[in-house]
Amino acid sequence: MLLSACFVMGAFVLAPQDVDPAAVVRPAQPAAERALDAGLGQLVRARRERGDAAMREVAGLRGMDVDADGRVEVVVVRHKPGPSLAASLAALTAAGCEIVDVDQDGIAVRATLDVAAQLKQTVAGIADVRLAPIAKSFAVSQGVGLTGGFAAQSLGADGAGVRLAIIDTGFVGYSSLVNAGELPAATATKNFTGSSLEASSDHGTAVALIAHQMAPAAQLYLVKVGTLSHYKKAIDWLIDKKVHVFNASIGFLAANFSDGTGGAAAATNKARKHGILPVVSMGNYGDSHWIGAFADDDADKLLNYTPTSEVVRFNAQAGSGIEVFLVWDDFPATDIDLDVFLFDLGTLANPKPATAQNIVATSTFDQTGSQQPIEILSTIAPTTGIYGIAVNRVGKKPSQLALFTSHPLLDGLNVATSSLATPADADGAYSVAAMAHFAWGSGPVEAFSSRGPATDGAEKPQITGPDGVANTVYPPFFGTSASAPHVAGAAALLKSVQPALSADDLAQRLSTYAVPMGDAYEFGAGRLTLAADFLPPSPDPAEFDLGAFTITPTSVTLVAGALADVSQPLEYQFDALGKAKEATDSDWIATPQWLDDALKPNRKYAYRYRARDSAILPNTTRWSAPIEIRTHALVPLAPTASKITATSCRLKVVADGNPSSVLYAVRNVTTGDWLTPNGGSSGGPVFAKRTKWKATKVKGLTPATTYEFRVLAINSSSVETGLGQALFVTTAP
Repeated sequence: MLLSACFVMGAFVLAPQDVDPAAVVRPAQPAAERALDAGLGQLVRARRERGDAAMREVAGLRGMDVDADGRVEVVVVRHKPGPSLAASLAALTAAGCEIVDVDQDGIAVRATLDVAAQLKQTVAGIADVRLAPIAKSFAVSQGVGLTGGFAAQSLGADGAGVRLAIIDTGFVGYSSLVNAGELPAATATKNFTGSSLEASSDHGTAVALIAHQMAPAAQLYLVKVGTLSHYKKAIDWLIDKKVHVFNASIGFLAANFSDGTGGAAAATNKARKHGILPVVSMGNYGDSHWIGAFADDDADKLLNYTPTSEVVRFNAQAGSGIEVFLVWDDFPATDIDLDVFLFDLGTLANPKPATAQNIVATSTFDQTGSQQPIEILSTIAPTTGIYGIAVNRVGKKPSQLALFTSHPLLDGLNVATSSLATPADADGAYSVAAMAHFAWGSGPVEAFSSRGPATDGAEKPQITGPDGVANTVYPPFFGTSASAPHVAGAAALLKSVQPALSADDLAQRLSTYAVPMGDAYEFGAGRLTLAADFLPPSPDPAEFDLGAFTITPTSVTLVAGALADVSQPLEYQFDALGKAKEATDSDWIATPQWLDDALKPNRKYAYRYRARDSAILPNTTRWSAPIEIRTHALVPLAPTASKITATSCRLKVVADGNPSSVLYAVRNVTTGDWLTPNGGSSGGPVFAKRTKWKATKVKGLTPATTYEFRVLAINSSSVETGLGQALFVTTAP
C-alpha cells in the first residue's frame, strides 16, 4: 500500500551515514521468544512488552487477522522423518489448534499466541512454527477509454459469458454499489477468512469496480482471503468453478525470494495449467526496495548498502505505520542469522546519529537452521522525520538479501530491480506494472511500480496498466492494484468475443496488442491497448453455404458462407468429424471451398469449418454447427440377361461398387414400364436391394423384338442417380 506519498516530493538528499556498532547489540529477550519465527515472534514480543492492545496494533499494521479470542493463523512445519501426518494432526488438535489446511508447505492452524509459541515444545516432531504469510493489497475509470475498452464495448465485446474472479482482502461497501447500480450482484462468492465478506477492507470493491467497467457483462466471482493458505484454497475453488480469468491485486512478502518458488507461485501456476489466466499486480515497491550482496567494507558485520552507507533512509509522518521485510536467498530454512534495526534519525534541521539511544524498533530473532530467512519489523513512527534501517549479521554472510519497506527510500539507494512480490514472480502469472493515466502516452511507469526480473531471471512484468484513475471507492485509485484489473477486464473482453481462446492465447494477445514503451523490466510488453481489430469474422460462429455444395458418389465440395471482416483476406479450415478414416481435414487454406474426394458411395459424413482474418494476430471464428452430408450412389452398370425366349427373359442387377445399402429399380425403356422384383410391372420405380434383383423374370415380351433395359440407383437420402448403362435384349422369333 502506498503510504505517505507526500514525503516523496521534497527530494531530500542526506549525507551517508555509519551505524554505531554498539547500537546493534541485541536487546534483552527471552531465549524461547528469540527462537520464534520473526513474524510470530514480533506479536509475542509486542504483547510481552506492551500488552494485548500493542500486539493487536502490530497485527493491524500487517493486515493480520487476530480474532476475538486472540487466535492467529500459523504454519506448522514437521520434521522429516517424524511422526505420521495423522499423529501430528491429532497432537495439534489436542494442543488447542484448529486445523485450517494441509499441503506441501505444512499444516496451517489457528491458535492463540500462547499455544502457537509453545508448539515446538509441546508437540513432537515440529521443526518450526511460522506466522502465515499475509495477503497485502497494493492500493496506493479513465483507464477504460485509455486502453481501448470503450471502443471494444462499442463493437460488441462486453465480457458476456466470461467468468471473472477477484481475489482480494475484503469487499466493504460492495452491496451498496450493487444497490446503486455501479456493480452487478456477484455470480458467486467465497470467504476463506474469519470475518465477513464485506469487512476488513474495501480494496476488493475498488478493484472489482474497474474490472466491471472494463467488462460490464462478465460474471463476477468474489473471493476473500487473508493468508497464503486462503489464497491456495481460493485457487482450488476457482478451478472448480471453471473461472476463465482472475485478478489478484495482492501479494505476499517474506514468502520467498521473488524467484517463483513457494506456495503462492505454485498455486498460481496450478491455475494457469487449468486454463485460468492469473492477472497479478507486480507490487508497489519500486521506490522502497533494496537488493544486493552482503557487503561489509569495514568488517563490522553491518551491511554496507554502499561503501559509505550502513543505513537506508526514508521519511515517515508521526503516527504512520512502518513495515520492514528483510529476506535473504536461503529459503525454505536457514542457519544464516540476520537482525534488523530501525533508527530515528531526526530531521534535516536536527539530525541524529544511528546509535543505541535512537533505536525505535528491532527484529532480532534467531535463524538456527529450521527458521525461514526472514526478519519482519512493524511499528508506529513516534515522530515526523527521517528513519534509517540497518542490517547486522550474527554469523555467516548470505549470498543475496532484499529489503522491502513501507516508505520510499531516500539518497537514491532504492534498487527497483526485482522488487516484485509473489505471486507476481510465478511463471504462470500475467504480471502488471502501473503507469499514471495522465502520463499514458509517454510514461514513465510509476516510481513505486515494482520492477523485474524475478530473481530467477523470469521476465516480469508482462504488461503495464493505468492507475490514478477515478474510482467511487478510492478517488483516485493509485497503485498496481488499479492497473491489474484493467488488464483482467481486457482479457475478459477478448474471451467474450472468442471463447475458444485459451489462457495462453489471451496472454499472447494482450502482449502483442500492447504498445511498447521501453525497458521490458519496467513496462513488460508495453501499455495495455486493445487492437483495432480483435473481432473474428462475422457471422460467428461461421455458417456453411449449403446451397453451393457439390456432392458426388465419392466426393463433396464444401463451401463456406459469406463472411465480413475488416482484415481481409480470410483463411478457412475445414474439419471432418466422425470415424470415417477416408474423410480428410484441410489445413488453413486461402479458398472458401474444400474438396474431399476419396469418399465412399452412400455414406454419411460430417464436417465443420471456421475462418480467421489477417489481423496482426488472426481472429478466429468459432466452429460452425456440424453439417451432415451423404454421398450419392454410383450410377449402375447395365444389367445382364439370361434365358431369353420369344416372350420372356431373366434380368440380373450386377455389382457396381455401391454398398449393400443402395437400392435399385429396373426399367424397360422400350415400353416405359418399371419392373418389380417378381417380374411384374409398375407405373413408377420400385426400389429394392440388389439381391432382390438376382433373377427377375420379365414376361409378356413380343417375339423377335429388341428391348432396352436400364437400372436406376437411389441412396439412403433418396437421391437418385439417373438411369445407368443400357442392356439390349432381342427376343427369339
